[in-house]
Amino acid sequence: MVNRTQRIALVVGPLSALLVAASTSTIRDDVGSTAVGVALALLVTCAALLGRAPGLATAIVASLSYNYFHTEPVHTFRIHESGDLAIVLLLAVLGLLVGDVMSWRERRLATADARERSARAGREIEDLTERFVPVADAWATGVTALLDEMRLVECRLVHDDPTGIPHISRHARPNDPADDEFVLPQTGAAFSMPNGRGHLGSLVLVPRPGQGAVRIRRSSVIALADDLALAAARAGS
Repeated sequence: MVNRTQRIALVVGPLSALLVAASTSTIRDDVGSTAVGVALALLVTCAALLGRAPGLATAIVASLSYNYFHTEPVHTFRIHESGDLAIVLLLAVLGLLVGDVMSWRERRLATADARERSARAGREIEDLTERFVPVADAWATGVTALLDEMRLVECRLVHDDPTGIPHISRHARPNDPADDEFVLPQTGAAFSMPNGRGHLGSLVLVPRPGQGAVRIRRSSVIALADDLALAAARAGS
């Protein structure tokens, strides 16, 4: 999944790479093919900083454009010089490498932030043992402690059970506490939400754009689904 900025970069990045390679083809003897390769590499890096998909798309177009316009024989996809081959290969993998590094960094920062918030919520829960607080405050504190890890996840409600993605079971294997944690794939997963009057629908969960697959707790998914089901039932009544 990509956000609006990434969608724009997904178009602008490859188009810019093509234009740079094509526009410099008539002056390659003056500027040198290496300089053009460096310019394309910078363009690929900028696109990859915005997301893995824009970086990969720009890298592919940049490598093909450089090959077509700047390697001998020109206007073909054949390569005679080993130096040109090295530049083409570098452009092809640069977007993927930079995009993966940036995605890894974003995941690390998001995970660290979620852990810090969870620890703070845990301390607030401990305070509940020392004094009375409004139920709304206690409920909000408990939900925050349970769902901080879900900051890496997006969700939506659908009326039917979706097909083509895994379904999350409400019940873990008996005597296996470790089964509470599972990997949410990039394609997402669904959790069925029955209520007292029938089937409310399904809660579809997907990792946030750029996160890749994430590890979450089944108990957190159940807590979210039950709270949404309760709110929906109250709204319906």
